[in-house]
Amino acid sequence: MTSGLESVVEAVPHHSFHVFTVYPWVAMLGRGRDAVALSVLEQCRIRWGTVTAVAEERATVVSEPLTYVDGELVLGPEREESVRWSTGGSSLVRELVDGDLVALHWDWVCDTLDPGQLEALRRWSAHRLAPSGEPHRRVGDRLAPNDGG
Repeated sequence: MTSGLESVVEAVPHHSFHVFTVYPWVAMLGRGRDAVALSVLEQCRIRWGTVTAVAEERATVVSEPLTYVDGELVLGPEREESVRWSTGGSSLVRELVDGDLVALHWDWVCDTLDPGQLEALRRWSAHRLAPSGEPHRRVGDRLAPNDGG
C-alpha cells in the first residue's frame, strides 16, 4: 500500500504530510492545472485563521492562502474567506466570536485553537511547505523524491 513512498524520509502523522506528499495534486502544479490543484490543496490542508465576523451559520475568517510562485508552494498575503461553522444547528465548535483563532478544513471551521495549537499548526505546515531542495517525480498516484529515475 505504500509502494512508491519508501524513499520519503520525513513521513509524519500530520494531515499536511498526506496533503502535500501523498495526495496527487502537488504533481499537477506546473503542468497547466495550477488553479484546480492549488484550490484542492488550499481547501484540504488544515489551515488557520482569525474570525472577524459571524452571521448565522457562516463566519468571516482572515487567513493566509496557499499560492504557487516560481515553482514553490508558499503562503500568500492575508485575505478574508467565508466559511461554515454550523449547519442546521450542528457544529464542531462552540459558538464563535470575533477574534477566535480557528482551524479550517475545506469550507468548515473544525476547531478553535489556543496559541500553542496555532504555533504547532504553523510549524508543521511550514515544515511540509519548506523546499526540500530535491525535485519530486510522480510514482503511481503518489509523490516521492526524485532518485534520478
